[in-house]
Amino acid sequence: MKVPTEKQVIARIWRLYTSTGCTVYSTQQFRPSRQAIGLPDLYVVHPRGAWWHEAKRPGGKQSDGQRAFQANVVFAGVTYVLGGVDEARAELERRGILKGGFTTDLTAFAPLSPVQADP
Repeated sequence: MKVPTEKQVIARIWRLYTSTGCTVYSTQQFRPSRQAIGLPDLYVVHPRGAWWHEAKRPGGKQSDGQRAFQANVVFAGVTYVLGGVDEARAELERRGILKGGFTTDLTAFAPLSPVQADP
């Protein structure tokens, strides 16, 4: 059984956030950079607030730098979401952006099960 890549998880999170009116900024770097160690993958902005999202595939672990970043921003009162689509959906619901009566089909944003994973 194949576990989705982090890139696949990020794509699904991105689609969910943008489908609910969020603007999403990626901090991913595919080459060496001077970016701060531990900076999360996404910064999400909506009229109801802004937050960081560190995407993780099933079984993924945070680095020491990511844990330090999370501790610092949470201490400062900034929301930090860790995980995949389920965690993104929970944050949208917590903020009242996504409600139980949401009519858009969310199946496209469901976490990949090993059977659904792209080859």
